[in-house]
Amino acid sequence: KSEEQFLAEQQDMVAHNVMNPTIYQKMDETLLPRVFELREQAGMDHPRVYSLGISTGAPKTEEALADLKRRVTQWREFVAGRGYETLYVYGIDEAKGEELEAERTAFEAVHDVDAKVYVACYKDWFELVGDLLDMPVWSGQPLAEEAEKAHSVGARIFNYGNPQGGVEEPETYRRNFGLLLWSVNYDGAMTYAYQHSFGHGWNDFDSDRYRDHNMAYPTVDGVIGTVEWEGYREASDDVAYVTTLLNLINEAEEAGGARGEKARAARDWVMSIDPQGDLDQIRAGIIKRVMALR
Repeated sequence: KSEEQFLAEQQDMVAHNVMNPTIYQKMDETLLPRVFELREQAGMDHPRVYSLGISTGAPKTEEALADLKRRVTQWREFVAGRGYETLYVYGIDEAKGEELEAERTAFEAVHDVDAKVYVACYKDWFELVGDLLDMPVWSGQPLAEEAEKAHSVGARIFNYGNPQGGVEEPETYRRNFGLLLWSVNYDGAMTYAYQHSFGHGWNDFDSDRYRDHNMAYPTVDGVIGTVEWEGYREASDDVAYVTTLLNLINEAEEAGGARGEKARAARDWVMSIDPQGDLDQIRAGIIKRVMALR
């Protein structure tokens, strides 16, 4: 795709509160710097870099492990040189059981050169690699107990596939990637994908296996959004609203007095939020309490 189109896509993601999408570009002395330049021009400057341009695989020999360390070090030095704090390297996508456990040595090698590991995974992740996986990207319905497991070892946990991108259900995306994740203490969303066409990008049904996973459709110099993409934006807005309220509650409780009493009542209300409820009414309730505490 053209640089003009790529920049328009990055700007579109920023406008929808997606500030740090994964990077698929492989190490290339010309293309990789330009990817970062365009992302930064669009307003993306998150301190963590989630790379899909390098993967851990499951190397077994000392030679293969040394090569992995060399490539990860090259990436880490590159992102550090641009001012980024942390590099996350992707594992084997959706591995489980013996395949996931076989990555342990590779995960250790990534840690040896001061980088971290993230990967899409399932229910056996904690038992098999919980001591080594820095950010599981949990598949499907988010479970509070999985967040507790991740946080117990200092890991972060994201969610994807609830659903994948491209389903014309804006409320589903707003609910599942917003207050639902907040309610079960997940750290973020990383669903798949912004754009993935299984054939022609403007024909959702030209594959006999999958429909296209497009939250926005490409044009020669930009994108055309969808209703589900707007729902995804509203999800992060909902979390921003409730976070603003919680910050005000903390301040007011410290201040005490009549404002502190209002804050305690507001906290009780926040703790009663049902993410399956009416999302517009919930937001209105948040706004009401924010205004009362200001």
